[in-house]
Amino acid sequence: MDASWLYMEKIRWSVLFGFLGFLLPALVMLISYPIILNQLGPEKFGVFILATSLSSALVLLDFGTSAAAVKFVAEDLGKKDIDNAAQVVSTSLVLYMVVGLLGASLIWFFASYARTVFSIDASLSTEVIIVFQWAAIQFAATFLITLFLAIFKAFRYFKYASIVTSTMAILTYGLASIALTFFDIGLSDVSMLFAVGTSIIFIGSAWSALVICRKNGLVLEVGSANISTVKRMLRFSAFFTINNLSQVLVSHLQRIVIGIVLGPAAVAIFATATVVVAKVNAVINAMFEVMMPVTSSLTAHFDHASMVWLRKFYWKAIGVSALVGVLGMGSLYFFSPFLIGFWLGSSETNESIVLLVQIFCLGFVLNSMTPVIFHMINGLGRPEINTVFFMFSPAVMYSLIYLFSFDGLKLIDFGIAQALAIFVSSLFYLLFAEIWMWRVWIPRMLVN
Repeated sequence: MDASWLYMEKIRWSVLFGFLGFLLPALVMLISYPIILNQLGPEKFGVFILATSLSSALVLLDFGTSAAAVKFVAEDLGKKDIDNAAQVVSTSLVLYMVVGLLGASLIWFFASYARTVFSIDASLSTEVIIVFQWAAIQFAATFLITLFLAIFKAFRYFKYASIVTSTMAILTYGLASIALTFFDIGLSDVSMLFAVGTSIIFIGSAWSALVICRKNGLVLEVGSANISTVKRMLRFSAFFTINNLSQVLVSHLQRIVIGIVLGPAAVAIFATATVVVAKVNAVINAMFEVMMPVTSSLTAHFDHASMVWLRKFYWKAIGVSALVGVLGMGSLYFFSPFLIGFWLGSSETNESIVLLVQIFCLGFVLNSMTPVIFHMINGLGRPEINTVFFMFSPAVMYSLIYLFSFDGLKLIDFGIAQALAIFVSSLFYLLFAEIWMWRVWIPRMLVN
């Protein structure tokens, strides 16, 4: 298949909006993060991180439905099957409303036990409960926003996804940092601002998703949600549940473990170091999310010309992601003492944060090339392949943490374990893509 100039132009704009959808929120967050940290202090900021980490951990309840929505809506639209596309969206909406309320209820219930579980100072008892209750409300709104973002991406309206993510960062991190700077507010007020800001974005993104669906001829009715569509989606998305679980184990659950073992202040240090390095990898992931809908649309008529075009596009994407990764991680490694000092100001935690950042840079440099492969494999309808590699990383990480625990766990042990696990799993993933995926699996698709 020879892609037309217009088709390639749409892909380029999708990549650009994916990049902007990451860059703008990242800038807001990077500016706001030190303000919130310094104003609240490590202990209270650690409580805030623990509450949001618990909410993020419950993304497992997504069951991969958002990824399934992107794939099947894009696939059905490629086949001009409007009715099936509408059923996928309607079914996803019902699932997200039910599961979102369930997840929010779990967080709300846990709020009364959070202080005891994380050994938080008794003086913060009331505030901790309120923070986790606001986190429950924020989770419900964020969970549904995830579906609306999937709808935007399925229709390749990446500019809408960019607007939503950028505005949400402004109304959460941006608004909270402004309020902390000019008003006398506390931890529970910050959590309230995050929940309110997210709820506003929920309303706007829901309306936009409805308009896009109607514009493209999709009639959404709750009654059109059906079991057959659920089964169709779960056959694909079941593996995403395991993928999500691995991400939760590597990041959010790890923070909860750190909170239990070392306390909220250690969580604040670890999360601060992680967020700096993760932004480099996240920008690549945002840029190449377009690989999934593009690849899905090709599978309807996958011939030799399609494979040749996809291979060329793949190498360009790998080249760009490698360049961004090496430059980004290399710059962070060498300039982190200056950057962290400039970003956070003078703080006794800076030395620990810089050391963790440098460790993460070494571990994440290969990982910068994996998002291209990840989204392409999902677009080809084989998420179970990603699942194998996703579960390998937390298995290595927690094995190392267990070994380190014999000498008493320190914060740096968690950083080394995560960096080594990411590096090893990324290396095997890249080798798999080149040796087996391109030379064996994809050529077989032409025969079948």
